[in-house]
Amino acid sequence: MSTIRRWSARAAFLLVLPLAACAVGSPQSGTLVDVSQSQVVQKVDFGTVVGLSPIMVQGTNPTAETLGTIGGAAAGVAIGDQIGDGSGQVAATIIGGLIGATLGGEAGTRLSRQQSTQWTIQLDSGQTIAVVQQEPGFFRGQRVQVIRGRGGFTRLAPA
Repeated sequence: MSTIRRWSARAAFLLVLPLAACAVGSPQSGTLVDVSQSQVVQKVDFGTVVGLSPIMVQGTNPTAETLGTIGGAAAGVAIGDQIGDGSGQVAATIIGGLIGATLGGEAGTRLSRQQSTQWTIQLDSGQTIAVVQQEPGFFRGQRVQVIRGRGGFTRLAPA
């Protein structure tokens, strides 16, 4: 195995492994809050769940996207390098790298997506709002607290 092939195979392996760790993002949670939300006065309203819809939340994880692109390119180069010889091998290596980078970048983007729920709440004031939050789960007709903090941060908790 040539030195370039060995390097390509090792690089592909080492760069793709961290993707799983990078994909772990914090869910939209009513029970998990950022440290900046602790020991801060927050406004609490009460309301009733009147609707819910499953949605996908596209997170931003530049590390996962970058590592996906680099890892995909390295894997594509390693695979392309196995095809043909001479100028055909060079072309296959370049094309493999480009295809791998594209597929790896898309995989990194997809790893940033999370299933969540949009909760529609009828506040006691008569106003209707929607809050995206993964957990805890609620049911139609359930009374909830709508907790609003700094910067527009809003979460739901059982009443």
